[in-house]
Parts: sequence; structure tokens; C-alpha cells
Amino acid sequence: MNNIRSYNTIDSNNDDGVHLYYSCNNSVCENNISNNNGDGIFLQQHSCNNIISYNDVTDNDLNSIGLESNSNLNTVSENNLSQNQRGVDFLESNSNVITGNIISNNIYGLSLPYYENYNVINENVIKDNDYGIIIYHNSSNNSIYHNIFINNNQNAYNEWGNTNIWDNGYPSGGNFWDDYNGIDRDGDGIGDTPYNISGGFNQDRYPLGIFKTPHKPT
Repeated sequence: MNNIRSYNTIDSNNDDGVHLYYSCNNSVCENNISNNNGDGIFLQQHSCNNIISYNDVTDNDLNSIGLESNSNLNTVSENNLSQNQRGVDFLESNSNVITGNIISNNIYGLSLPYYENYNVINENVIKDNDYGIIIYHNSSNNSIYHNIFINNNQNAYNEWGNTNIWDNGYPSGGNFWDDYNGIDRDGDGIGDTPYNISGGFNQDRYPLGIFKTPHKPT
């Protein structure tokens, strides 16, 4: 694995901060990447099997991290992705793992707009974005679970006709939603009714949340 960027400050470029093009098996770790005119980190054209972790990626003109054109099998973990147009933007890229990131104060926390499949999005804090996550146009079979959605104007949108998996089954559970209003009568830490994802028929079947105390008969 090539450690192509580590412990650097990468800022104020006229284009992307870090741009990988047909480049695989790299590590981009522990950098401060900000105020670039493009993406903070951009993976393009079959840039696969890269690790992007522990970066602080803020205030870039486009995306914190962009994955485009069959940039597959990458791991994006433990980054702070804030104050960009999008935290993570996918475009025709599959089987990536987005885990353990703080994604905040963007227009879109995560965007899967066009033919993105089999990505795993889990254990992220997704907060204070206009939209937490949006999925549409033939993006299916993505797994979204154990994320925390807080104080987004809209937590999630999944366009009709795109079937995705919004939980990890029982008893592992789904996601924490700050606007979930269900109760947990049996005390297993999982809501008794599904959380409906806006835009279609997708549901988090096992939502996590701050539950109301059920009424106990006297």
C-alpha cells in the first residue's frame, strides 16, 4: 500500500485537495484538507481499494470526498467531513464502506444519485446537514445501519423504486433517528414500529431512538 498523503495540510488549491485517478491501494490518512476549489479528496476512474481515514476535510467548494466512475471497494473511516456541499458523494461507485465518520454542516451529508450499489454506510454521526442522506436513480442494495441522524432538516430520502437496507436485522437494529416517535414496550432498545424513509416504501424496520415510556395499566 502506498502512503501517498499523511500528516499534511492541503489547502487553497485551484482544484481538488487530493485527486486519485486510476490509482489503487493507497492510504490517505491524518491530513487537514480545506478551502480547495474542488473536492477535498476525489477518487476517479477505477480508483479502488484505497483507505481514507482520520482526515479533517472542511470548507471545500464541492465535496469532502467524491467517489466517481467505478471507484469501488474503498474504505472511508473516522474522518471529520464538514461545511462542504456534500460530505460523501458517490457517482457510479459500488461496494465502498463509509464508517465511523462525523458528517456535519453540509448541504447533503451523503449523496447516492446515480447507479450506486452494495455500499455499506454504518456507524456515522450525520448531523446538522440540510439533508442527511439522499438515494435515488437506480441506487439499490446499499446497507445503512447503526448511524446517528441528528438535527438534519431532512434525515433521509430514498426515491421510490430503489430498494435499500436500512437496518442490520434483529437484534442488531437499525439507525438512531432524532424524529422517531415510536415506543419500545419490551425494553429491547428497538422501536416497536418501523421508521418510514421519505420518498417511497423503504423502512428502517428496527429503529433506535429515545423512546417514550409506555403507559402501564393500573
